[in-house]
Amino acid sequence: MKKLLENIRGKSIPLLLAAAMLIVVVVGVQYYMSIANDDENARKLVNRELHMVEQRILNLLTEAETSLDDMHDATRDELANPELMPGITREVVKQNPFIKAVAIGFVPYYYKDRGRLYEPYSMVQGDSIVTGVADDNYEGYDYTTRAWYIDGQSRDIRRGKWGQPYVDDTQNNSYVMSLSRPVYYHGKLVAVLCLDVELKRLRQMLKEAEPYPGSVCRLLDKDGNVLAASSEDNPSDADFFTDQKEIANYDMALVLSCPEDMIYGNTTMMNIITFGLLFTGMLLLGFIVQRTIVYHTRLRNARKEQEMTEHEMQIAHGIQMHMLRQDFPHGLCATLKPMKEVGGDLYDFYQNGQDIYFIIGDVSGKGIPAAMMMAATVNLFRMAVRHFSTPVEITCEINRILSENNSSMMFVTAFVGKIDKSHGLLTYCNAGHNPPIFNDILMKTDPDIPIGYDAGYTYRQYGELFPEGSRLVLYTDGVTEARNHEKKFMGIEHLLAITREYSSLGAESVVTHIMDATQQFFGDSEQRDDITLVCIENDTPSQPVSLVIRNDVEEFRRVKGLLREYCGCMKLSRRQSERIVLAAEEALSNVIHYAYPKGVAGKIDVTFNTTTDDDGDYFTITISDSGEEFNPLAQPPIDPEQTVSSGQIGGLGIYLYQQLMDDVNYERTPDGQNVLILKKKL
Repeated sequence: MKKLLENIRGKSIPLLLAAAMLIVVVVGVQYYMSIANDDENARKLVNRELHMVEQRILNLLTEAETSLDDMHDATRDELANPELMPGITREVVKQNPFIKAVAIGFVPYYYKDRGRLYEPYSMVQGDSIVTGVADDNYEGYDYTTRAWYIDGQSRDIRRGKWGQPYVDDTQNNSYVMSLSRPVYYHGKLVAVLCLDVELKRLRQMLKEAEPYPGSVCRLLDKDGNVLAASSEDNPSDADFFTDQKEIANYDMALVLSCPEDMIYGNTTMMNIITFGLLFTGMLLLGFIVQRTIVYHTRLRNARKEQEMTEHEMQIAHGIQMHMLRQDFPHGLCATLKPMKEVGGDLYDFYQNGQDIYFIIGDVSGKGIPAAMMMAATVNLFRMAVRHFSTPVEITCEINRILSENNSSMMFVTAFVGKIDKSHGLLTYCNAGHNPPIFNDILMKTDPDIPIGYDAGYTYRQYGELFPEGSRLVLYTDGVTEARNHEKKFMGIEHLLAITREYSSLGAESVVTHIMDATQQFFGDSEQRDDITLVCIENDTPSQPVSLVIRNDVEEFRRVKGLLREYCGCMKLSRRQSERIVLAAEEALSNVIHYAYPKGVAGKIDVTFNTTTDDDGDYFTITISDSGEEFNPLAQPPIDPEQTVSSGQIGGLGIYLYQQLMDDVNYERTPDGQNVLILKKKL
């Protein structure tokens, strides 16, 4: 070693020159790589911002379509009452601040006593809503010639048809988009509905897309015209990094421009400083011999640190694997195979009686940061399931906490669900995760954004009937995106074929066969992502959806929650569900307050199911109690308007649930039970 160091000292000048050349090369390469890295990071950040703005815009357009659906139902229900139509349009504008105008254009002479044209409308003017009717007295105006009326007549339109953006001279020359759909009654077109959304309301959404100071986000139509922009500035292509994203099905595009000096400025300045320090570094190279001497010491220390790091990673792997529960309840099996010692995939579950709460997720990124995010998500899930009872509440709580102070912008795609095995119900939220396989068929889901983006985001809950024999297979993209030596992906069709081949086996066997097939597919190729699988099956005979409650108004919260879950799993519309819930609330309120003497505790049985008779299928609610005999159908009819105006108490609730439901029956059984049956035709 001593002789080696003496040789180094004798060649110090050539070493200094070689080191100087090396520094020049390294600085040049570093500059090139830094610029390339900044460009890649900018592209990823801009794409992410464009995706988030697109989701917000799509959510707004979806809300408009939902509002049009509600107006469609209300219009059909009140076709016999043309005087109510202006109020319907006004209520839609009042309830939806993003809607600028609403109109119902009836086919000519639909209401013969009102002339050829009859178009109730409401529009926002200033701070007020103007409601009126455009009829034959409006000279020069014929709504039947408008594009929205002509294009909106097709029977194939379900969620509404969006027109091209245009300048509306009745709305201060602002850009608007019209959404229209037909109203058919007994197979005939009776009217076309239309609502206008003012595009300048999107400006605030565009302002939120600012990955770098001075960024400008614009919304363009298909011809390149600016519909809305986050700033009045017009960025020059020469000075801005620009990317765009098409908004599918709407003939619009988002364009995000970021100042290049904000993207590359720091890198350029740092390299100028580096070149300036080069000469200073040349003077320091005189110590190269001394640095060589200590090199061996540092190398030895580095080896020790590497060994310690590997040991710590093994410990971290053990901790992470220990976090994953292995005490699977009957009918559930899961497995996780990380790509490295630690990973970002996760699963967890919690059993409460016959209810099983579960989560599967995939954290963005790899290694230690992803593992920490994974651990946080699992712990938040375990906390949330002890305080909340529905998947949407659990998902929103996890998202709220993870989104706060998330400066690293890491996110989690997750599928959070609850299976009520005894009643055969599955409710779930999909936060940007892969759709699961339900009974060997890929489930059609409408995913929300991943967890960790927006603390105030409101997730949506969906449901499916999950009777005895049902099976749900959940997975992360490490399964479907596994690649073999030919760089081909395994794909969802391959996974579906495996689940169908072993559909007769139990959950544990299904998970084992999928893992074996995945390993066999990529063979000797490197595993490129974490692999996680969860399989849940229901082998419990389904029972009627029922509850036994006390005669206490607080108990209705339990009934309402289960009733909404059941309606969701039955795929009832929001309007049908709310009518059923309101009818049940009124009926139960009467039983809770009057079935038993004041101060006497009693029990009430509530059952939901579907029944079939000669008239079709019905949603049936049965309410039983052993209180005093009371036949609500024997009560004298009331005038609801007179009852409300006079402040009279009693009878209104009975009247209300009779109007909301299609059939109401009462029976006093021989064993002293009051049995009230409410039916709603499906």
